[in-house]
Amino acid sequence: MAIFARAPVAGHTKTRLIPLLGSQGAAGFQAALISDAVRKVVRLRGCVQPYLFLAEDPVPIERRHAARILHEPVENAEEMGNTCQYHYGPGGNRTLAIEYTWEGAGMTMGLARGAMKMVAGGMQTMQTLQGIGDEAYLDPGGSGLMMRKGDVMVNIDLRVAGVSIEAAEQMARTIAGRL
Repeated sequence: MAIFARAPVAGHTKTRLIPLLGSQGAAGFQAALISDAVRKVVRLRGCVQPYLFLAEDPVPIERRHAARILHEPVENAEEMGNTCQYHYGPGGNRTLAIEYTWEGAGMTMGLARGAMKMVAGGMQTMQTLQGIGDEAYLDPGGSGLMMRKGDVMVNIDLRVAGVSIEAAEQMARTIAGRL
């Protein structure tokens, strides 16, 4: 029997409980829920073999995958709040920022698209990208990529990163596959 759960990482699990329990308390609650599920499955040991799979959230895409997509070494991936910064290139001299929102993605994306349309005088300025998450858009001038899958939104900032649109699309597909 397989148990699939989100890893109990502070600030990334049971986020709706953070105002009540704090980020550590919410992560502890998630750990307790996982422990309870494992104990229940272990009691069935004679009937089933238990397996535990934990999804890890803090880094949207692993360094080795990012390096393969960017065709350059990634020195480190550093989480800063809801943003992960990938330092890549010779000596990590360039930075790619990927921001993620773990809840309310549909509303957040709708607001961003509406704001862009309003600024552009009603014209549709964002290009729809097919086959990436539930919905994805390329920002005007290729300055960024927004992707939503379920209640998670990912925003890849391309303004100073020197990353191609194709690489950003591949990263967004990879992240969407992990969600």
